[in-house]
Amino acid sequence: MLFAAFLTTWFLFLVVLYVVKPPEWAVSPTLVTALAIAAAADLAIGFTLRKTLLDAAAATPSGDPDSGPALQKWFLGNLTGFACAEAVTLFGLALKLQGAGWKVAGPFFAAGLLTLLWCNPRLLRSA
Repeated sequence: MLFAAFLTTWFLFLVVLYVVKPPEWAVSPTLVTALAIAAAADLAIGFTLRKTLLDAAAATPSGDPDSGPALQKWFLGNLTGFACAEAVTLFGLALKLQGAGWKVAGPFFAAGLLTLLWCNPRLLRSA
């Protein structure tokens, strides 16, 4: 359900831009570069944390993988992936609201959506 909420918000950001219709003008290349670096760092940290948490959840020595510490680590790992994907999309939204065109902001939206789809939750089963 949480995945569906994050996916819905991605589309709602597009609705916001449709309603607001921000005018386009030149955006500082320094801002674009800074947000691109921040997005890359966010994705790297997010992928690393997500993998670490999901691996820890799978390795939890409990009889039932769907309860207790394993479930908490699984949930936190998925939530981390969703939040990092959403952050990249928010960088794109910020650029659009600053006046950037889709050629600049579009890759942030695309990277956010693709990351969100890649981070879809999977069942936790012990090996």
